[in-house]
Amino acid sequence: MIERLQAKRNQEGFTLIELLIVIIVLGILAAIVVFAVASTKHDSVAASCKTDVKSIELSAEAVNTHAGSYATGPINSLNATNLISNGTNGALLKAWPSTSNYILQYTVTSGNVAVNVFPKTATEGAAGAVTGAASTGVGSAGCDALS
Repeated sequence: MIERLQAKRNQEGFTLIELLIVIIVLGILAAIVVFAVASTKHDSVAASCKTDVKSIELSAEAVNTHAGSYATGPINSLNATNLISNGTNGALLKAWPSTSNYILQYTVTSGNVAVNVFPKTATEGAAGAVTGAASTGVGSAGCDALS
């Protein structure tokens, strides 16, 4: 009997419990890594959106300083020439920010500039209006709602 117990103890390998514990620990670590990567991607999209909104707002202020009034809106990527080009003073925006994650629309209401952020499921019209989805907000605050 003692010889069989000593022979069992000398066998090489892992028990089923040891293997299950290792698999569970690896699963927990994988879940933590996936969550961290997903939140980092969301944060980078929101930061990129905020930068794009700020560049549009600065361009609108430059038009106002030069011409004495804001460019008329709504303006999106299809009709952005009056924010991109400023006659002899050169380009205010090198190009309208284009991304696959959201659509930006510039509007002026009562002398206030607003940049609306729309999910990419919306549709841009040549006249400047964005249709097909509700805005996620005005300006860079709407960028936080992007997924």
